[in-house]
Amino acid sequence: MFSHSTIFEHRLKTTMQEKKLRAGEMLFMSGDPSRGLFILQSGRVRLVRQCFEGREVTLHAPREGESFAEPSIYAETYHCDCIADTDSRVTLVPRQILLRELEREPAFAAMFARHLAEQVRQLRAALELRNIRSAEQRVINALNLKLAPGEDHLCIEPSLKTFAGEIGLTHEAFYRTLRKLEKAGKLRREGKVIQLLGDRR
Repeated sequence: MFSHSTIFEHRLKTTMQEKKLRAGEMLFMSGDPSRGLFILQSGRVRLVRQCFEGREVTLHAPREGESFAEPSIYAETYHCDCIADTDSRVTLVPRQILLRELEREPAFAAMFARHLAEQVRQLRAALELRNIRSAEQRVINALNLKLAPGEDHLCIEPSLKTFAGEIGLTHEAFYRTLRKLEKAGKLRREGKVIQLLGDRR
């Protein structure tokens, strides 16, 4: 997902509202009235959904500068929870003002549509990962997707636990899988830095 913070700030800066969150504070909960989308300015937040069995599933963890909760623009309520993992700062792009701007400016609307299309692509990739039954293969594929072209190592941000939730594994299962892959000589890990070794399949 690419950042649209600059675009929003250029067109809607005077209407955007900043909010500070403490670690553990909820920005919004499922069913809350939609106020608009947000941009993460600093810190770390996660969009999560509670499963029937009580397990929490991470739907998305935006990076600093990225917008999130875009579907709320076209909905009356939020469809998931948003919680701050650390002290964070976000900016609200008000729903009604953004809708008015999208209707008035075709070029801006086209940019926003491309943004949403990229989200769909990333969500499909995430679903493909979660359909892989083997935890080892799921982790290898997920790491390969995150690697920059020509690189063989990356730093998992914001945390290994968050990354585990993004690919549908508990953090305990994820750590066990990392140990198995490291023992098998398929990767090397130092803290949050992981290097893929040899055949990446």
